[in-house]
Amino acid sequence: ATGSGKTLVLIKLIEFLHQLANSNYIPKNDILILAPKPEILNQIKEHIEVFNRNSTVKINLKDLREFEKQKHIQTSLYETESITVFYYRSDNITDVDKIEQLSYKTVLNNGKWYVLLDEAHKGDKEDSIRQAYYSILAHKGFIFSFSATFTDTVDIVTTAYNFNLKKFIESGYGKHITVSGSEYKNWNKNKGDYSDSEKTLIVVKSLLVITAIKKEAEFIKNFHPELYHNPLLITIANEVNTVDAELKLFFKQLAIVASGNFDIDKAKEELSSDLLINKLYQFNTAEIPSSFIQKINSLTKSDILKFVFNASAFGKIEYTRILNNNREVAFRLKTAAAGHHFCLLVASDATKWSDNVLENYEYTETPLTSSYFKTINSNDSSINILLGSRIFTEGWDSNRPNVINFINIGVDEGAQKFVLQAIGRGVRIQPISGI
Repeated sequence: ATGSGKTLVLIKLIEFLHQLANSNYIPKNDILILAPKPEILNQIKEHIEVFNRNSTVKINLKDLREFEKQKHIQTSLYETESITVFYYRSDNITDVDKIEQLSYKTVLNNGKWYVLLDEAHKGDKEDSIRQAYYSILAHKGFIFSFSATFTDTVDIVTTAYNFNLKKFIESGYGKHITVSGSEYKNWNKNKGDYSDSEKTLIVVKSLLVITAIKKEAEFIKNFHPELYHNPLLITIANEVNTVDAELKLFFKQLAIVASGNFDIDKAKEELSSDLLINKLYQFNTAEIPSSFIQKINSLTKSDILKFVFNASAFGKIEYTRILNNNREVAFRLKTAAAGHHFCLLVASDATKWSDNVLENYEYTETPLTSSYFKTINSNDSSINILLGSRIFTEGWDSNRPNVINFINIGVDEGAQKFVLQAIGRGVRIQPISGI
């Protein structure tokens, strides 16, 4: 399923298992939630807190490392009005006990587990071994898999309910999707497919689309402040920190645009032609309205300055670090007001960019004290461009993405799953906050 509340369904399933077990319809097997990222587990914890405040049955979450201790304390983890549920990082289930890794043998529980896998069904060689561990843990129980992107035949034929991206869009939820004819492929500097000026033009076309959307959103909010969200452009690349990383090449072109050195008329002409050719939305018969193409043709460089760079004049980019946070680097035009950063890099170690990307960029001496990424979903966030890799595909809910650039993302099965997951971040919408 995409954007339909898989986490909510997972938690409701726990409630149903509790009811069925206490009514002796199914065995009272212990329940284990496995997810591949701490962000997903944190999301589950937050939803369970909300569930516990509004339900007569309370779910008590326990770290799987506390399993033996908890089983010693409680004869049964199924109480009349509560149930103890364990959780752990799926990628830390192995065949050895280390600091974070936990051997499946330690918590085997005679195979009597109901295992709930949230995006933990990956299929490469290493993860296939983990699948065997999960199967052993549940060989006298059951495995429930939750994902937006099943590709394995066994997963597909055993799907209880399909509400994937296609079904989600066909049912009238979320945003329309169109795939542009402009391609960010073969962007490595050693490839000769595109000149620097052509690469700049491709970036400008992406910025024109997000500018048009943000301008339209501003127009809507002038009459209905509660409607729509704060549009965002995401650029995702295979590589972030290598010397020739595609994301660095994108940033280089972004800096050229920030200086004002680009041909907006040529970009508008090519983009308009592209959108007329690729005007049909995916999964339905609707198409891009001509009014949107007209809006793009009416854009000026001043519009890009305002809606993308948060500035009134072109200039150089400077960067700022987040205090005690090596995962984020924020970027601002020197001509913009203090604190009005327009772009955010999020990576496992974003500070590595200082070594071979940002040596010619000015550094703001006073670092930011709070994470920009944690507040990225707020309506007053100044960030209009988000840069990163696979960090945005799972465990991150946002209604903000309206434009997603994929740079050198392949076409193999793993890449297709990755693209679908990323698009799943972008189709969500909450027209009125809280509804």
